[in-house]
Amino acid sequence: MILLRPIASMKLGPTHTSTMTRPDPSPATEEVTQEHTFVLREIRGRASVADRESTAVDDLARARNKLYREKSSKNTTDDFYASQLCVRSLPVAAFLKDAPPKWPLPITSINEDRLLRELGLTHTQRNDIEGLSSVSVRGGRGLTEAQLSSRAIARLAADPPSQVGRMQQRTARWLVRPFPLGLRFSGKNMSPLPCWLGGAQHVCLNFSDVDLAVLLHFALFSGSGGFVLKPSEMKPATREYQTSFTEISSMETRSPAEHRSSAWDFVRKKALSSDRLSGPSALSQSSEDGTEAGTLESGRMGYWPPPQDWLQRTTFDILSIHNLPKRGEQRPKFNGKRVACHQYHAELSGKAVPPDNRDPSAPALSFSVHPIGGFCAISNKLPLPPNIETDMMLPPSDNGLIASFGDKIHCVCAEPQAVFFRVSVVDGGQEVAYETAILGRLRGGFRVFQLRGVLGTRIELCFLLVRVSFGTLFNNWATARQQAEQYQQQKSRVREQRKRIEQLEAVLNRISCSHSCDEFTLTRGQRSLTAAQGAVPSECRKMSVMI
Repeated sequence: MILLRPIASMKLGPTHTSTMTRPDPSPATEEVTQEHTFVLREIRGRASVADRESTAVDDLARARNKLYREKSSKNTTDDFYASQLCVRSLPVAAFLKDAPPKWPLPITSINEDRLLRELGLTHTQRNDIEGLSSVSVRGGRGLTEAQLSSRAIARLAADPPSQVGRMQQRTARWLVRPFPLGLRFSGKNMSPLPCWLGGAQHVCLNFSDVDLAVLLHFALFSGSGGFVLKPSEMKPATREYQTSFTEISSMETRSPAEHRSSAWDFVRKKALSSDRLSGPSALSQSSEDGTEAGTLESGRMGYWPPPQDWLQRTTFDILSIHNLPKRGEQRPKFNGKRVACHQYHAELSGKAVPPDNRDPSAPALSFSVHPIGGFCAISNKLPLPPNIETDMMLPPSDNGLIASFGDKIHCVCAEPQAVFFRVSVVDGGQEVAYETAILGRLRGGFRVFQLRGVLGTRIELCFLLVRVSFGTLFNNWATARQQAEQYQQQKSRVREQRKRIEQLEAVLNRISCSHSCDEFTLTRGQRSLTAAQGAVPSECRKMSVMI
């Protein structure tokens, strides 16, 4: 430690003076001191070399960055094309406040419960739809969470509040991704039906479990190429897109600089246009005569589903079930256009199990309808009873190999293209087979449903034979909102007819003044104009004007 004191005093600088008395150096001490000094000089020399090398490396990196910036500045992506290629996720607060989107194709994510709250549902209604309510007892029988959720969704679809229309207007210009509630610890899927009713484009689902939500998803997008068009009431006005395509096509004749400037101005104008955004009170604005404004089409309210005077009837004659597997037997069908999928995770498709000596199953059939929007009901009687249902069950048959039924099922709905029909086979209180389809895509005549197993794989040689027929029924189940909309439509027609009458009367007055006619005879429904006095040409002496 004594040998380090001189070195420490050297680090303090030349102005430092030590108050301690330095002992007389011995030859050994001087040799060690000289050697230590040499080591310090060597370290300092190497540090200076390292500093110079580091500085050189930094200079080289700066030169490379400068050269890269000079090269990249010549090939930078145009702002307009970058805005078209990039999909930016924006906060849900901006989406709900109708903030002007900064990008032509904005996207946001929203919680399941938040979406239902924005659709105008109460806390109890949200719990029923989310499946978080306890089992309810109605009419002397208990309702499971699935049944309670299905009936709550059917009530929402039959009579959606005005907040649904506001959400549909938002989703007409935003991409929306609803995601499940955080309380779904078991991985249970949320129902996509209210999300589709609100106009959401993407719904987050868990495909690890083949439940009702997954079945509805595959039934909707089956054979569609991956997308399904929204109803016309959910989409913006067609006139806007015609104008947009006209403006875009006019850019092709301009120079590249003018094209980039005009294209970017066009995107900003459309993003900031108040006509397209229509403001937060588009559905609440009223005209002078008290009619509701914000409609997408003349004479029709601005959100889906519109009121319908007539309902579509789809009748199923349930004939028989063929080759239903026995209890314990499995016959998954591995062929088809997705046969390669079964080679990777066989546990998700099941494996073939031969039949044993067990008795054949005694299947019962369960039917249900699940609407995205509009009135729907299912019954085995017509006209529909006062207490409408969305699910029903036929009694079991004795023979599961070839089970005959001979019953009729009537599905009545206002929007058949947005109603799912699901049939399931129940044996011993457990579901053993099922199939799901959209009512509007079915064809009439004798048809078969190839049933699926509990894992979602089709069952080999297992079919449900039915006969499908169609018809119409008058809508006696219009809600208060739909009746109010029909009243507004009738008032709109009356106003149009009054304007037409005024126009025709103006035409008649001009004719009267030009030909000095003093009197006209008017009949109801058809105005027969007869010249009473004055010189009137023969072709004008009698004319008819239809109202």
